[in-house]
Amino acid sequence: PKAVKRCLDQISAAKNNGLWPDAPQLDDALRPVYRQYQQILQQRRILDFDDLLLQTVHLFETRPPVLAAYQQRFCRLAVDEYQDTNHIQYRLLRLLAAGGANVCAIGDPDQAIYGFRGAKRDYFLRFTQDFPGAKQFTLTQNYRSIQPILHAAGQVIAQNSDSRHLEIWSEWAAATRLTVYGAPTEKAEAEYVVHQIEKMVGGTSYFSLNSGRVDDRAGPDEAPAGRAFGDFAVLYRLGAQSAALIEALNRSGMPYQVVGQKLLSDYPDIKLILACLWFCYNPQSVFYLEQILNAGKSLFNAGAPAILQENADERGCSVAETVWAGDRLTGFTPAQQDRLAVVAAFSRDLQYAAAFEPVTALIEKTARFLKTYSPSLFKEGASDRIRNLLALARPFDVRLEAFLVRMALQKEADAYDPRADRVALMTLHAAKGLEFPVVFMVGCEEGLLPCQWSGETPDFAEERRLFYVGMTRARQNLILTHAKKRFLFGQWQQNIISRFVGEIESGLKELQTAARRARAPDSSPANQLSLF
Repeated sequence: PKAVKRCLDQISAAKNNGLWPDAPQLDDALRPVYRQYQQILQQRRILDFDDLLLQTVHLFETRPPVLAAYQQRFCRLAVDEYQDTNHIQYRLLRLLAAGGANVCAIGDPDQAIYGFRGAKRDYFLRFTQDFPGAKQFTLTQNYRSIQPILHAAGQVIAQNSDSRHLEIWSEWAAATRLTVYGAPTEKAEAEYVVHQIEKMVGGTSYFSLNSGRVDDRAGPDEAPAGRAFGDFAVLYRLGAQSAALIEALNRSGMPYQVVGQKLLSDYPDIKLILACLWFCYNPQSVFYLEQILNAGKSLFNAGAPAILQENADERGCSVAETVWAGDRLTGFTPAQQDRLAVVAAFSRDLQYAAAFEPVTALIEKTARFLKTYSPSLFKEGASDRIRNLLALARPFDVRLEAFLVRMALQKEADAYDPRADRVALMTLHAAKGLEFPVVFMVGCEEGLLPCQWSGETPDFAEERRLFYVGMTRARQNLILTHAKKRFLFGQWQQNIISRFVGEIESGLKELQTAARRARAPDSSPANQLSLF
């Protein structure tokens, strides 16, 4: 699976750079895999997400009348997060803008953190060259963070030689300093995070007081702030760092949500439900029918889609209509024919229901069918996942297409629910665009942030920009933590504190280290009796 994912990532990168399978720039080992991948897509008459841009650019570049029609249609173009534009997106914009469109681009080159996906901040930096006469507006007031956080973040990003950082100011000039905490291990680091959250919410249980985790005798400057759990975010460089945090939060009983690790649509049960809905919406799609037929068992081989398509072409109708006809299709065994009949009966009923029932009803109907049709896929947690899918579908009412498109375009941060009163755990990349009153950035260590894989040279400039993005998610409190020893990916690591923390002047930081926990108040029988 890792090798397959690596190939798919390389193919995606090639498409983002506008390269076809026969491009001489491609690696010799990748070229035949890329070519076969495209052949499979063509056989199933589908495009992947990267094809939507690559094929559109190819269409515009080879069919001038088509390009002219769209240039006339789109006379104003707005681009957000322009610093994250990749090559194929840049070409698409330039083609559309060549007709004289008014272009408005918004971005911050110091927040360019997607170089690993092919994004190039250079396109942002040369905007005025690409569009001579463009007016440039510089925004310097920050409406999110207090001034000390902005000062500290500015000092970090200024270390990049290619930084264009401006003096950002805020009207909130608090005297609060950043907290930098050093823990002996990642487990102790996680416990510190939980302890600090408990203090700020005022304690989550009687155990917090009795164990000394929250001291009700604290002075006025240390009094609990009475924050809600939803006010906190814990950010980390790698998803693997969440394990110790989740363990500590579970032990404390605090509510939390994990963002940026696995999309809802990546779970087999949800993926199968969505496949049924897609086939209902697009009965021409043999791709989704193939997923449904092979759910839980590989009954149909790789040649089945072509056979289904041939049957449909011979009859001059859609794949769905061919299956619905109930005839014995050529090229299939009796067992395959029986499975086709079961799927046909259900998909026909679902197609009828889709004409007037809301998406939530279609999901419930599909889930009931699939739990009988392929029960092995509905494992622990399936009910919760289906409940989450229903919550996402509710606002769409009967608009099935809109719901399916929304699910297809899911990204990491979409899993975050700002209405939930839960501590948010997420990667630094997933936190882009979000903000929280209190932010913990854990794992601020060399080798982790900046991240350095074995045998690879890290892009320190991009890692520093990622650190800058994480810092500026905080509105009022920013706590940077690091561990002397960390167990990650099956081995112990001993890392020193991140160079990025050292780039912040000492006057803006309050340094803390692990100390022995204060003894809990004496609860001996003698003291208990003396109360009476």
